[in-house]
Amino acid sequence: MDSEPQLPALRTRLLACTGVMLGFLLLYGATNLLAHLRGVTRSVAFEWELEIPRITAFVVPYWSIDIMLVMAPLFVVRHTQLRTLLWRLGIILVVSCTLFLLYPCRCAYERSIPEDWTVFLFQVLHLFDLPYNQWPSLHVSEAMVAAAVTVPWLTPAWRPWAVLWIALGCVGIMFTHQHHLVDLVTGATLGALVLWKVKEKPLAPVT
Repeated sequence: MDSEPQLPALRTRLLACTGVMLGFLLLYGATNLLAHLRGVTRSVAFEWELEIPRITAFVVPYWSIDIMLVMAPLFVVRHTQLRTLLWRLGIILVVSCTLFLLYPCRCAYERSIPEDWTVFLFQVLHLFDLPYNQWPSLHVSEAMVAAAVTVPWLTPAWRPWAVLWIALGCVGIMFTHQHHLVDLVTGATLGALVLWKVKEKPLAPVT
């Protein structure tokens, strides 16, 4: 008989939130800083991408992806679901950071702070996110994995709107001049592969 509680304790989920936040901050931050210290100048971008205008409002759904990532463990309803979520996030973090180390790239857009209502959001963004760690976009892959947990938690009427908002956050990596098309495509590919390969498995029954 399976004695596993259906819903993980709040303390367990909060610890998972903290672990996700620290893991991403430390590993992502370390590879970003290392690329800066190495003086990376290589970028992977099409020339036409440099003509894409920056639409500063996209920074709002962009930031919401990071919030969703940290809060995702709060939305799980089973221990196996929490375990699967952490495995998926751990895999995309390790794979992405390995690629950041092996083939570091710099964003080709020139960085600047807009002079509108989004100024604070961009200041914080540029403070914590150096213009490296380009492909695969960890922002996109983590959004896909976190969405697999958070979106089903919503009522059916709200789910399409949530998916649309998350899609705006993913596309926003280009309109905030944080990433390029290659980064988006490779990030989405990594996220899809992890969702496909890493499935939730029931715990073995206790005899």
